[in-house]
Amino acid sequence: MLRAVLILVQIAIVVAIAVWLADNPGAVHIEWQDRIIDTSVGVLLAAVALIVVLAVGLYQVLRSVRRAPRAWAERRRGRRRERGYRALTLGMVAVAAGDAEEARRQQRRAEVLLDEPPLNLLLSAQTSQLEGDHEAARKYFTAMLDRPETAFLGQRGLLMQARRDNDHARALQIAEQANRQRPGTPWVLEALFDLQVRNANWSDAELTLESMRRHRLIEKPEMKRRQAVLRIERSRAEAARGNREKALQLAQEAQKLDPALVPAAVDLIHLSREAGNQRRAERVADLSWRRGPHPAVARAVADIHADLTPLERYRRFQKLAKSAPDHPETRLMLAEAAIEAELWGEARSQLAPLLGTNPSARACRLMAEIETGEHGDAAAARSWLTRASEAEPDPVWLCTECGSAAAEWSALCHSCGSFDTLRWRVPEHVPPLTLRPPVLLHETPAISTVEDAAAEGEPPPQGPSEPESVGEDAPPARG
Repeated sequence: MLRAVLILVQIAIVVAIAVWLADNPGAVHIEWQDRIIDTSVGVLLAAVALIVVLAVGLYQVLRSVRRAPRAWAERRRGRRRERGYRALTLGMVAVAAGDAEEARRQQRRAEVLLDEPPLNLLLSAQTSQLEGDHEAARKYFTAMLDRPETAFLGQRGLLMQARRDNDHARALQIAEQANRQRPGTPWVLEALFDLQVRNANWSDAELTLESMRRHRLIEKPEMKRRQAVLRIERSRAEAARGNREKALQLAQEAQKLDPALVPAAVDLIHLSREAGNQRRAERVADLSWRRGPHPAVARAVADIHADLTPLERYRRFQKLAKSAPDHPETRLMLAEAAIEAELWGEARSQLAPLLGTNPSARACRLMAEIETGEHGDAAAARSWLTRASEAEPDPVWLCTECGSAAAEWSALCHSCGSFDTLRWRVPEHVPPLTLRPPVLLHETPAISTVEDAAAEGEPPPQGPSEPESVGEDAPPARG
């Protein structure tokens, strides 16, 4: 609307000037050499305007003719760049799709059409990775380090190459360089932390964890959990070097950071006992059992009371059990202690609530021990052991990443190397293979010996028996 108003105002101004010139034509006399020109002011102005318009038009024509070669070259370069970027895009798409042949074809086109060495290096490196030529990919990523705009991307490529080759020392060095170049980058800090823990650089990993907290890359509960796990490993390293005082301090810090972390409590119990502080060891055990009974804590309590008699240890376990008397782990702990003290009735009473329709394998094994120790009943013990083999497995430390089991807890999975992935869980139960269908109760078992046949009053079998048919294609029995 405003633009239309301005145009109308301009038209009005031109019309007003034309009207004024028509009302006041004036006279202009021009004498040049042998020519005399007499005209009005309006005609003179119109002639001047026409000359100006023609001059401007001629200038534009001459300018266009002069710039035509350059404009044609620029348009050609633009079309060439457009085709190059298209080839680069198609090459990236081929890399993402896993089409190595198409990626290499588009990479060659982009290299010819596009004068962009950083982008060409990136596509060449990724194409080489896709083709499995890791040496060539390493060469391209290394060349990217020479350019400031691609140095960080080259470091990431080299880091991936080093981790693929399981060269953790080289990967750690590259991650440290990348962190110095761009501190606070999420993927750099995550990779640096993972490599530090894999190389058992627990103190450096704590510094990286603090950097992750400052850049808000980790939540507070996860932060405290990881700190506690790192303090446990640092405590164990100090204990291995003989620095028991420092190990005890780190174990206390770990237990304070995550009171529910069972390995922290177990280590603190052992270190407190070694330091001669029996009361603190018992207090830590009681607090840990109150938060959640665990067999590792029970074993730690048994270790700190190893010099007691079996009956005295049982009484100490009774004190520990007061915080969770009806928990299955509490009953199993008391049953084991009662068996060791040969308190057979007490052991049976503790296991009785656990022997319902689906008893645990551990409870069945303990019942087998009771039958053997109290009565020497081997048949009853075998029956319980059979039930144990068919029952749900006992909980173990299972890796949440790869599913492998570990006898003892550690910060790193012994199979896949993942950090803090071991959890106390029941593994998936795999039922035993059945080699032949079970004999039903109403069926008469087959007679397999001459003595059995005689006992049944039947004539003994004559000659070799025919084999059972395994399938429709089974060969006929030979006479």
